[in-house]
Amino acid sequence: MGLLGNHRGERSIGARASERQSRGHDVIVIENEVIRLAFDATRGADLIEWTVKPVDLDLAWKSPTAGGGEAALSPDPVASFIDGYPGGWQTIFPNGGQPSRVDGAPYGQHGEAYAVAWDAEVVLDTPEAVEVSFTAIMRRSPFAIEKRVRIEAGNPAFWIAETAVNLAPVTARAMWGQHITFGPPFLDDSCVILMPEGITVTPHEDGLTPERRILSGTEPFPWPFAPGPDGPIDLTAAPPLGSPSEMLYLHGFGPEGAYAVENRNLNLRATVRWDAAVQPTLWMWQESGATTGWPWFGRARVIGLEPFAGWPTTGFEAAAANGSVLVFEPGERKTARLMAQVTVPGLGQGPAAGESAE
Repeated sequence: MGLLGNHRGERSIGARASERQSRGHDVIVIENEVIRLAFDATRGADLIEWTVKPVDLDLAWKSPTAGGGEAALSPDPVASFIDGYPGGWQTIFPNGGQPSRVDGAPYGQHGEAYAVAWDAEVVLDTPEAVEVSFTAIMRRSPFAIEKRVRIEAGNPAFWIAETAVNLAPVTARAMWGQHITFGPPFLDDSCVILMPEGITVTPHEDGLTPERRILSGTEPFPWPFAPGPDGPIDLTAAPPLGSPSEMLYLHGFGPEGAYAVENRNLNLRATVRWDAAVQPTLWMWQESGATTGWPWFGRARVIGLEPFAGWPTTGFEAAAANGSVLVFEPGERKTARLMAQVTVPGLGQGPAAGESAE
């Protein structure tokens, strides 16, 4: 029996949902005339495809480590994430970043939600709009999570509402993020990264390639110019291949966060807006081929722009120490909402090049 049922009719026009198998995984496809999204229900309900149909371009990064559904090659708490990491976009919960303990439970890289299988159900199914609900119950933490995805006919946007509920009779805590990554061919030297005004950037305490870090310090600074050893560095520009890897944390978004990544060669822009009252920090991960050993061996060019509750990427215990984790009372539920949109040549929409992401 299919994950969405054997007797559900399918359409070839308008908003629609279907399913397929890929490398032994159940994949749910949600699409309209403009965009196609694919979610891997077997592994974390990851968004593994975000294709813009008019230009036949997938915005989601494809990791060179993506496996075929087999088990991780070792029990190492970091490698167990990397071995099957497809790129794209993950829900990160309840640990973000490096291995850590969450209220006594041990977690590897990026927690638990990405690793479990999710159920899928079409809860709205019309040619005008489709909604699919993905649900999962965590194993090491007392949470259930629903990810509801909506797409509308002819619209280059989609909406995600994630709700986490504490099933326990005691207080529980969590980091909670959206591990959104962009890669080639969308990501190239013409790309610019746009933010609202008033954003403050805090560098990670260590560079990801510390022997040649591009920044000259770890003190916070205003977006977009970072202090560098040879003068200011413009963070709006996509780092060229060979640039040192970097991790930054952006704050100051107000109640709604927003950013945009624009490919100026293609005149194509992706805009993301989210509920910054729930996920107030934006993690910015840059990898441009500088990691020549494991895990990328020089094969990764990727920018991650990741709304998060909790920072830094050294894991839950560090985030709990700085007070940035979420606290759930018994039975409490919290919802994080997000909208992502592409500006497609010929369809208009979105601010002009050079404007902020607001």
